[in-house]
Amino acid sequence: MEILVALGISTLVLSGAITFMDMAGKSLSGTTSQTVINQRAANASEFVFRRVRFATLVSTTNDASGNTLRLGFDDDLTIDKDNNGKPYDDTDHYEVLQFQNGDGRDETIADNRLIYKPSEDRTNFLVLIPSGVQKLPGRKIFAVTNLSAVYVNFAVADTYAHDGYQTCDIQTVFVARNRPASTNTFTILP
Repeated sequence: MEILVALGISTLVLSGAITFMDMAGKSLSGTTSQTVINQRAANASEFVFRRVRFATLVSTTNDASGNTLRLGFDDDLTIDKDNNGKPYDDTDHYEVLQFQNGDGRDETIADNRLIYKPSEDRTNFLVLIPSGVQKLPGRKIFAVTNLSAVYVNFAVADTYAHDGYQTCDIQTVFVARNRPASTNTFTILP
């Protein structure tokens, strides 16, 4: 009888320890993945900020979906190529930030990514966020107002289902420093 009672108590203790280890593992996995997601979203947002800040031209390139942001840059600040009296506002090359979905469907987030092309006419690109990028409901990834304010709206999701789906939403606005004088005021909503 004593052996059966001891066996029952040890089974309860062992099942409690296994349950605790399983929950602790999921919690650590979730915390780690949330940290990675937050870091990816923050790095991408900061990168977009730096590129928009120094652009001489910002546009969405007639992209109604808002998946592509086109930025123009002046390569030589001492030469006034457009002869408008300002050598700092020319556009010598274009860079592209783009939301891409691998299967053509925005809903499947595992193959959605955010990329940066240092030159729009070349095929090489840098992957800012390799997977998990998703659109926010009712928002475009990139929206531009008054040729100076760039609204960036996206979420980065954890695609590993076992620790729960976690996301980090980014909704921000960046203003180009080299904007035209006529755009010193800009609207709040895109």
